[in-house]
Amino acid sequence: MFKKELWVAVFTFVGLIIGAGIFAIPYVFSKAGFLTGLVDIAILSLVILYVCLCYGEIVLRTKEKHQLTGLAEKYLGKEGKWIVFVSILVSLYGALMAYAIGAGTALTTLFGWEPIYWSVIFLLVFGTVIFFRLKVFAAFESIFTPLKLLVIFILIMLALPFVKSVNLMSFNVSLLHIPYGVLLFALTGFSVIPDMASELKDKKLLKKAIIIGIALSAVIYLLFAFSIVGVLGSKTSEIGTVALGQELGNYMVWLANIFAILALGTAFVAVGFTLKEHYVLDYKINNKLALFAVLIVPLVFIFLGKFSFVKIIDVSGIVGTGIALLAILIMHTRAIKQGDLEPAYKIKNYLLVKGLIILLLVIGIVYEFFRTLG
Repeated sequence: MFKKELWVAVFTFVGLIIGAGIFAIPYVFSKAGFLTGLVDIAILSLVILYVCLCYGEIVLRTKEKHQLTGLAEKYLGKEGKWIVFVSILVSLYGALMAYAIGAGTALTTLFGWEPIYWSVIFLLVFGTVIFFRLKVFAAFESIFTPLKLLVIFILIMLALPFVKSVNLMSFNVSLLHIPYGVLLFALTGFSVIPDMASELKDKKLLKKAIIIGIALSAVIYLLFAFSIVGVLGSKTSEIGTVALGQELGNYMVWLANIFAILALGTAFVAVGFTLKEHYVLDYKINNKLALFAVLIVPLVFIFLGKFSFVKIIDVSGIVGTGIALLAILIMHTRAIKQGDLEPAYKIKNYLLVKGLIILLLVIGIVYEFFRTLG
């Protein structure tokens, strides 16, 4: 039976997940080998699904309405709150920067002019949606996310006839680390889960919305990477749609870059709204000042200089997202004992599973730290 509120929550989730990361996935798949990326996305989809379900349970166990930093203070103390807050800033501000940079590139491809100016316009236009409350945000996502999915489906179908199997046969186990950071960034939408819980009158639907959202996003990512890497192979660019348009003709230039703007716009709104709610709910900052705090950081960094699109996503995923996921796993164990409410669903506290995920995340953070120093 079709339940509108379930699909509003799913579209909110998918609207956040499918953002800048989708454009970097074909690039890292082409560098590692498509089959290598396939193994990565299968493993990380399950990891992210488990952590997001744990986070959903934490939200449902907590009486007060909080974003991740407020929940961290409740279950990890003030020190935990500040560690999580820093990781959230790295992850969410990194995402906002990547969205603005990607949109600037897409708009320049279509209309000319300097990417930096388009990035600023993009920030200001979509920033106006962030100003409003949850109902406006949910309505925006429920309209534009299905439209975004329709455009990507058309794009994939048009590209499929040009796919060459030789571009999809590469596998190298030693390159499994290459897609890791981008996929961690691209698959993670946990920050919007408190808003999904607020949207749903029937809280039992949250679990289903998370499962559908992760599964749908992973399938879309795979199809998108399959079509672009299959067509371009080693010629895949950092923003895959740009090179695809150049390869297949003018109609694809327009379609691919319209999709890019839709994808980046809906994700920007979802991330920006979530970050604003962190300031409003957990730090008691008024709505206007919170919006200013959301927009000023990416604006300043865009004017400071050039940043690699894929590098921003990689670092944000491995460091910012990695630390936040670690915190969620620890919080889940504590919330089972310290939570205020009986949740609508429960996730078993598999300590072995959590230990393996924590080990994976710590290795990734340490590796990125030494790689950056090097």
